[in-house]
Amino acid sequence: MGDDVRADVAARLERFGAGETAAVLGADAARAAMALAARATSGAVGGALDNAALDDLTAAGLLFHHRYSVTSDEARRRDFALAVRLLSPVAAMRPDRVPHRVHLVLDALADGPETAEASPEQSLEAGIDLLFVVQELGGRAALDAALRLLTRAEAAAPAAGRLRVRCLNALGAAHRRRWRTEGDPESLRRAVDCNQAAVEAHQGPDHERAGLLHSLGNAQRDLAAHTLEATAVGAAVDAARQAVRLAPDRAMYLNGLSLALRMRHRLSGDTTALRESADAARRACAALPEDHPDRAAYLNGLGQALLALDRSGGGDAEALTEAVARARECVAATPEDHPDLARHLDNCAAVLEQAAYRGTDPALMAEAVAVSTRAVAATDPSDADRWALTTNLASTLASHHRMGGPPEMLLKAEELAAGAVQHLPDGGPDHAMALNALGRILLTRGGAQARPELLRAGREVLQRVAANPAAASDIRLEAARDSGRAAAEAGDWEAARTWLGKAVELLPMVADRATALRDQERQLARYGALAGDAAACALRCADPEGALALLEHGRGILLARALERNGDLAELRAREPRLADRLEQLRARLSEPGRGAAGADDSRHTVAAEWESTLAEVRDIEGLGDFQRPPDLALVRQSLGTGAAAVINISEYGSHALVVRADGVRTVPLELDPQEVVDLVAVLRTGVARAHDQSSSLAASQLAQESLSEVLRHIWHAVAKPVVDTLPPGPDTGSRETAAPHRLWWCPTGTLSLLPLHAAQDPDAGPEAAVLQRAVSSYTPTLRALVLARRRLPPKPGTAVSSLTVSLPSTPGGDYLPGAARLDAVCSGLPGRRLAADSADRARVVEELPRHQVAAFACHAVADPVRPSHSHLRLADGPLPVAEVLALRLKAAELALLPMCETAQGGVALADEVLHLAAAFHMAGFRHVVGSLWLLADSAAAEAVDRLAGLLHAPHPQDAPGSSTALFLHRAVLAARTEDADAPSLWAPLIHVGP
Repeated sequence: MGDDVRADVAARLERFGAGETAAVLGADAARAAMALAARATSGAVGGALDNAALDDLTAAGLLFHHRYSVTSDEARRRDFALAVRLLSPVAAMRPDRVPHRVHLVLDALADGPETAEASPEQSLEAGIDLLFVVQELGGRAALDAALRLLTRAEAAAPAAGRLRVRCLNALGAAHRRRWRTEGDPESLRRAVDCNQAAVEAHQGPDHERAGLLHSLGNAQRDLAAHTLEATAVGAAVDAARQAVRLAPDRAMYLNGLSLALRMRHRLSGDTTALRESADAARRACAALPEDHPDRAAYLNGLGQALLALDRSGGGDAEALTEAVARARECVAATPEDHPDLARHLDNCAAVLEQAAYRGTDPALMAEAVAVSTRAVAATDPSDADRWALTTNLASTLASHHRMGGPPEMLLKAEELAAGAVQHLPDGGPDHAMALNALGRILLTRGGAQARPELLRAGREVLQRVAANPAAASDIRLEAARDSGRAAAEAGDWEAARTWLGKAVELLPMVADRATALRDQERQLARYGALAGDAAACALRCADPEGALALLEHGRGILLARALERNGDLAELRAREPRLADRLEQLRARLSEPGRGAAGADDSRHTVAAEWESTLAEVRDIEGLGDFQRPPDLALVRQSLGTGAAAVINISEYGSHALVVRADGVRTVPLELDPQEVVDLVAVLRTGVARAHDQSSSLAASQLAQESLSEVLRHIWHAVAKPVVDTLPPGPDTGSRETAAPHRLWWCPTGTLSLLPLHAAQDPDAGPEAAVLQRAVSSYTPTLRALVLARRRLPPKPGTAVSSLTVSLPSTPGGDYLPGAARLDAVCSGLPGRRLAADSADRARVVEELPRHQVAAFACHAVADPVRPSHSHLRLADGPLPVAEVLALRLKAAELALLPMCETAQGGVALADEVLHLAAAFHMAGFRHVVGSLWLLADSAAAEAVDRLAGLLHAPHPQDAPGSSTALFLHRAVLAARTEDADAPSLWAPLIHVGP
């Protein structure tokens, strides 16, 4: 066998010498050379090589050197590194048999005299060759030698010309390699500087420039991974795009673009970047030959992009199926001795596990366990990554157990997770992941076996994760949440309040404000009911003020960011722009999920401490002591005057109304659970749809109205009556007495925000059994929004008022709206601007809004219950969505009329965000907004507009617009109820948002 291999390699070298290049290429030639080298070293005694062994190493080394000399793709670097390794012992005994290039590299490793006297060109080539050795075989000595040679070459190269460009590019690669192996941040910045200088100095052909841009993009991507700064990842994406533009079919550049876009997604959650990353990765894989040595790595990248796309909610079933196929293909393409085998196996297992969950497929989960087991086995016991992979195996075993695996599988998972916790460095992100896995396994075992000691242990382990700033924000949040819920199940309300409160505190961190609103929605949707559950636990501990603070911090996060832009953050940016920018950067860095590059683990501790110190610095500024804190309760109470705010919280841990008045906070227990609310919303929506269905019979319509009346009766007794009973006696709100009626601001949480609390009543219980008879109702998304709206002074009496009317009673794809036509007519005599037909486009509407105090929208609106940020007004050229409205800053806006369609209907999946058009216009600057929970029937819509006309045509010139909006709307709704008492769909939907 040995003689056959020797003869095969000898024959290939002879044929190569005769001009047959293909003789040394291909997988068979490489396998033969490696087999010959293995035979040579296996027979060495005490490290000494005999002549036969030297002959074999020489032949094997020369074959790899010849392969390197005749190829130009990325695979040649490994061939050269192997040639250096195999010919190194030969050089000492037979220097004349070693090619000059290999000899120069070996001399450089020893810092010998030959390289000291080398020309810049020779130093450059030797430095690049040494980088090949470092990339494939590692070794600090080789990297030190490469940096020495390349620094010398760059210093000696002419200031202008191709040689210096090549030196700078190679020097950048060497510094980047030092960063990746040693985690030295200064090396990373030097790499970026060198690569940037190379691009700027280049004056040659496009294909060379594309390579330089690719190198720059790689360095910028590493910088982004280290600093987590949007500017760095933006620069990486820009450089990668330029490289692809210059060489669109080069697989390496496409792969670089894919990686840069994946980094953008990691830092921002931008699913658009992730989809583009997957597309670039597909093109990169398609551009590579089937037997290319980098194909496995590219397939791995594609599989991971598709997996991330699925996890982010931006993918589909086909994307996950493709991810499974590519992951399996990647593993099959990775040689058993490849250094990335374990990583590719681990990533494949993650894809399989996700697919198993999506399809509830135990066979796929079993495959995931088998692949994850192989990943651990393929890792050397001394490898630092072994225990991180062990954590992943433990989690996969636990997942398999949840899908019906045997009990002993969970015990094995616990053993593995405990081992990972013991061996991984304490305090780092990998250690946090191991603790997270162990804590969840203990909770599962404790719950299944009714063992309180295991449940306590699981809670304590998860608390360590939640308290660890090195862990990603979403991991910390979920650990705190699950520990808190386990405490609540055990009746430990103090612990439940503490840890659910910790989860609420982290909630804004997981919705990175650098992302599109739709992506922030997806991030927050995973944590529905969290703030309400935390508040319920606080109330179990008799802490209503704490409950209010939790609800303010954990609800309306996306709306609060609009308030920040127009409030806290705007003020900070105007006074201290440096601190405002720094806070935004630090929040983004703390939001970054997953593991960083070498040296990045410890940085999260530093970033967390810097966040706290920067926040403290901001709060030391006069007037900013409450920056990004829930509003001071004393300030809330003071701002209410003689009115009251009712914060309604529905939770599986208890439901309550927190009635806030100037004289204090009263906690009112409610007999209502979350499922009841969901059922009531379903009945309401079905009833409205059937009541408005023109094809329905009269009897069917009456039944629908009766179902709506039952909803109003239910919420009267369960919610509204307990609240209004806390109010002192007052005048009949339907009268026109001079005494001011009670003002009541509703602030419902969760899906309760989808119900018309202001219209709750029970006619059978007497005329006073109705909110409309007891108080003038308004709604506020949060208490903070109410405080800010009441703090802002209305225009002075007699102030000139300008109105914007947007008139589109019909748009493509929408029915004609008689109510919209009537609103247009009512507004026709108002001073200001009217946009109609084609002129009512998005750009003009957005341009005009800041110029007017009043805006009336006589157009269609669409509510999206699943993605509320997609809710929109239908304008001439397309939708004006909630996201764009929230981005506005309207400093003089006073009254917005949005009575058409469902402008006050929020989302079901994201109900705590209170994200709808009426709230968006309020947060953008309109103090008063009139919206509708559902589409009014044609005749009712026209009548409602007639009743609202007085808001636009004030009876006295000194009346400021919007000054009596709540009372005016209240009386309009009362009048409509009087006319159609048995048809709630016609009078119940209109609401007022504002002070």
